[in-house]
Amino acid sequence: MSMRLFIFILVLFSTAYAWSWPFTQDSTDLDVNVLGEIAVNVPEKFVNMNEQQRKAEFVGWLLPIVERQNNIVEQHRNIILKIQRKEFLSIALTTEELDFIKLMQVKYGGNNILDLLERVNTIPTSLVIAQAALESGWGSSRFAQEGNNLFGIRTYDKDVPGLTPLKNKNANFKVRSYTTVDDGVANYLLLLNTHHAYNEFRIARAYMTHRFIVDAHALADTLLDYSELGSQYIEMVHLHLTNIERILNVIR
Repeated sequence: MSMRLFIFILVLFSTAYAWSWPFTQDSTDLDVNVLGEIAVNVPEKFVNMNEQQRKAEFVGWLLPIVERQNNIVEQHRNIILKIQRKEFLSIALTTEELDFIKLMQVKYGGNNILDLLERVNTIPTSLVIAQAALESGWGSSRFAQEGNNLFGIRTYDKDVPGLTPLKNKNANFKVRSYTTVDDGVANYLLLLNTHHAYNEFRIARAYMTHRFIVDAHALADTLLDYSELGSQYIEMVHLHLTNIERILNVIR
């Protein structure tokens, strides 16, 4: 046997062992831990702060909220990956595991585990904060202050709480209101992870995840449908991203 063939078999055996050993247990741990405390409202102080101070404080305030919500998504993804590996090894799934997959499909859509894994994934923290800063004026907008909506997310459902735009009172939509900031951030993550308008975003992220390199600026280029401003909006997102990255490098 050649040395090259021996190494190939060794790697193949090691990979199979690594995949099988942790997943021969009867049931996957489905518990999800929520880290930290829930931030209830956007602070009023952002309204009257000078611009430079507001930028730094906004990023520092929002960072742990985004990380907490991304962490919940990541835990869900890790559970799905473990269930996928059990399937790969032809290990029967428990009722609880099957129910978990069904619950994720109800929330995220998709027809199978591969679809779920394209949808249930984190979004770069810098991109989340950049869009929040752009859409909310660094937390100072009316929609942020009165509705905990940092992302300008709209609703066309009359039964969903929201604020009518003051400059367009005849609009057929409202800007959504959230009980807490956490709810608003969670809904933004869900929007990008499920809405058909962001399919290109999810495809690009899946490729980057496979390559273990996620580029927030490249992902920003896929968000043309987020705003009616189109390419002009993307340029503004890039400017905010660069600013956010600079601030994060200081405070992290």
